[in-house]
Amino acid sequence: AVYVQRQQRGGGGSDQWLQKQRDEWSGRSEPLQKWLDTKKRVIMLYEEYIHLLPLQQIWENPATEKPVLEPCFVAAFHGIELCFLLLAEFISDDRKYVFRRPRVEMVANDIQKQCLLLTEVVDGELEEDNAHVSRASLTQHFPFEACPPTTKQASHSPCLQRLVNAVEASKAGMTVAERNSLIKVVLNITNTFDSSFSRWTVGLGIEHQLNELRVAAGLAEEARFRARARNLDYAQLVHPEVVEATLSGEVYEHEEDFFFRTVHLGSECWAFVVHNRVAIAQQCAEEGQWNIAAARIIQASSQDAALPWRPHSDADQHESEGLFAAKVSSNGNAHALTSAHHSAATIAESARQAAAEQTSAPDPQQSAAAEAREVKLKGLLEVYEEPDSHAGLYNYAKALEDVEAGLLAGFFYKHFCLASNVIGSESKGTGYMGSTNRAITALKATFQTPLYPLLDQVRSALGAKIDLELAHLKGRIMDNIEAKRGHGHI
Repeated sequence: AVYVQRQQRGGGGSDQWLQKQRDEWSGRSEPLQKWLDTKKRVIMLYEEYIHLLPLQQIWENPATEKPVLEPCFVAAFHGIELCFLLLAEFISDDRKYVFRRPRVEMVANDIQKQCLLLTEVVDGELEEDNAHVSRASLTQHFPFEACPPTTKQASHSPCLQRLVNAVEASKAGMTVAERNSLIKVVLNITNTFDSSFSRWTVGLGIEHQLNELRVAAGLAEEARFRARARNLDYAQLVHPEVVEATLSGEVYEHEEDFFFRTVHLGSECWAFVVHNRVAIAQQCAEEGQWNIAAARIIQASSQDAALPWRPHSDADQHESEGLFAAKVSSNGNAHALTSAHHSAATIAESARQAAAEQTSAPDPQQSAAAEAREVKLKGLLEVYEEPDSHAGLYNYAKALEDVEAGLLAGFFYKHFCLASNVIGSESKGTGYMGSTNRAITALKATFQTPLYPLLDQVRSALGAKIDLELAHLKGRIMDNIEAKRGHGHI
């Protein structure tokens, strides 16, 4: 049923996806249909396991008549609401072997990062030339055309209320060090909320609860969390009770089960946002709006790099296959990881094609496959050598380098470290553990393989060319340093 729903909404069951799987499967002995049935089952089980579908339905059914950024706004706040739940659970955790402080501070830092990332998404267009700033930013006066729903009443977050209650109940039993850490955490969270969203002309509607959190921690109320004339209709937009139900509506039999599921669910929230940013970047690139496309890619890259502890699958229609798919996949290759490579790689094709068209390189459409690659390499090389002549395209290419670094050095490498820390990178075994070990091996390969080989070749070619031009100066800098030392200048 889940798979049929995804087909109906144009998701993972599309003909293109099916053909892609057939192409990837060619040459293997195991029947394709058996593998597809297993894959569908993995997707279904994972989505049910982390409670993804209820949140996904909210993203896909926005309250705004003509939504631009509402789905991203809601998905991001779902991630923040989930962190409220985690924070409440960690503060209330009375197991003796659990050190609460590092866990609490980790989640608090994540809330701060998510607030800053959300501000980039909602208000980022204000910092971009030629962007349609009036259609998205919440800094403009309400109401405006197709604006999100607002209300004069305050809203209520049951997840944030759980956090307030946890602080009130646990504060008396804390050590002095824990209490001071808690005060710092609450101060940082509330200050970040204020600094991130204070420019908006409407409130969130949950500011009064943030003040309750400050009071519970022993801080004074923040005057800047004043009552606004209008607030976003937080209840209608975010549906925080659906997030809270991931805890209250499930019976967890293991102490860490809620934490494990919630980390993955929060990751999927931001996977949705990253996917949106990459899709818009692709569209802008196809329209030749290179600077705006570059800004969207930088946003996606910062979302990956800023949340390294979240093992999420980004920029892919199958966001939900993640680590669970890595564990059960028969060949150890997590689909979400390999497809993240594929999806991110596609956004470079517009740059390659445009580089060939805008420079003196021959038309790649008139060349054979191998020749076309050389044509694109020549075109990109000219863009790098003469950036002033192709400023927008050069900016886009540098943004691709940034997202490559975010994926390889950030997401993929830290995902590998996370998996290694769970079961050990050298673990052996059969069955489940053997499959998981193969998944870790596959993860290791992801950060060792360039995402954009053509850009890597361009940089290598530039380096070789410069080395050749400056060969006669080789060692000159070191010689000058030694000469200065000899004359007492250093």
